[in-house]
Amino acid sequence: MVVASLFLVYKTFIVGVTYDDLCLSHIFLLEEPKVEGRYICSACDATIHDIAKLINEKYPEYKIPTKFKNIPDQLELVRFSSKKITDLGFQFMYNLEDMYTGAIDTCRDKGLLPKPAEKGLLTN
Repeated sequence: MVVASLFLVYKTFIVGVTYDDLCLSHIFLLEEPKVEGRYICSACDATIHDIAKLINEKYPEYKIPTKFKNIPDQLELVRFSSKKITDLGFQFMYNLEDMYTGAIDTCRDKGLLPKPAEKGLLTN
């Protein structure tokens, strides 16, 4: 899995898809005879709060803030529908958790993020 993700950020909303899914969707559409028009390739939709919660649950040692200046606690999720491509039979391989887990684990392995035992990140 290529762990880098492609993100379109609009204020506090993130639409994500991995490079793997993006490339596979292009191949799928090139091979699909019923293709017509444009397609949205979005494996997941999330708010900044969803992502903070996900990272805090999986990686509590990083202590990601959950309150953000000038951003309301309750945000209505903006959805980008991939129904057109999934109705043709395309299935995304990775979800939001997969994307962030892959990215964070890769950053740890490359030394870009400290591992829990480094720099006092152990939670006691």
